[in-house]
Amino acid sequence: MRKSLFTVLMLAAGMAAAASQPVFAGEWKQDYVGCWYDNGNGTYPADTWRWIDGDHNGVAERYYFDENGYCVKNSVTPDGCQVDCDGAWIQDGLVQIRYIGINSYDEATKEALSGFINEIYGVGMPFENDPEIKGEPESVDDPGVLEITGADLGPEERAAILYWYQSLYGRSTDCRFISVPEKEGTYNRVSSDVLDEVLYEILGSSDNDDALSVFADPANGYVNGGLKEGMYSCTAQRDKENPEYYLKTEYCRAEKEVACLSGEVMVYRPETEEYEYVQDFKAYFTENHNSNIAGFRFERLVIGSQA
Repeated sequence: MRKSLFTVLMLAAGMAAAASQPVFAGEWKQDYVGCWYDNGNGTYPADTWRWIDGDHNGVAERYYFDENGYCVKNSVTPDGCQVDCDGAWIQDGLVQIRYIGINSYDEATKEALSGFINEIYGVGMPFENDPEIKGEPESVDDPGVLEITGADLGPEERAAILYWYQSLYGRSTDCRFISVPEKEGTYNRVSSDVLDEVLYEILGSSDNDDALSVFADPANGYVNGGLKEGMYSCTAQRDKENPEYYLKTEYCRAEKEVACLSGEVMVYRPETEEYEYVQDFKAYFTENHNSNIAGFRFERLVIGSQA
């Protein structure tokens, strides 16, 4: 629906974002129906979430816009999230925020992306000897140059990432999951459509039928039984042993419109009972406003001399 320009009210002056974010000369506008956000190029968000720093203080709030582009206020969004009288997403009465417009991201963003990249590296290690991936590393001690992208992750790997995601974000951040408390602990219920959306949001993966089939098979331990009322019941989070290797993040910086993690690959040595440095790594994420992992989507992980 094309909005009337009658009684347009500028709520926040547009300005160029800092180098760590895409540049939008955006501004809030209002007519007799409600408020919407002008991206500054003749377009506006519709039927989606958007992080917006309306007062340009480096802190953004998350807003939901309906199919006509109007900001939903003081209500529950179609995916079950609560928004306050200003339209900002809230949990337990608190407005959820995200820091933007800085060259080095905050610790919360660094921690979220570091956890994500460690999960990707953990499930992606079987690809080390895949000739389709750049480099042909022969061992962890001599890994050469390894590059993993979202497209390199097969159905089993994407299913494992889904289980990690629902365990970590399904109970706290992503309100599309329904948390059910029981004596044995809390578990999540979720539909296959939401799982498909999550894989697209965090990996850019749009052909996920095989991954969803792996996730939905009770034999793989991710769900209890089959579909009930259109939803799966996820199993309780499983404890993990300390990893043989992990990615130790040193920095989380902005490079143009990309978030870049950099650090060291560490491997556990049983003989010394300590972790040792093996290789450097870099991981790249592009901004995706719909992603619950700090608002980013995984692009690629590079380990080795080019990291």
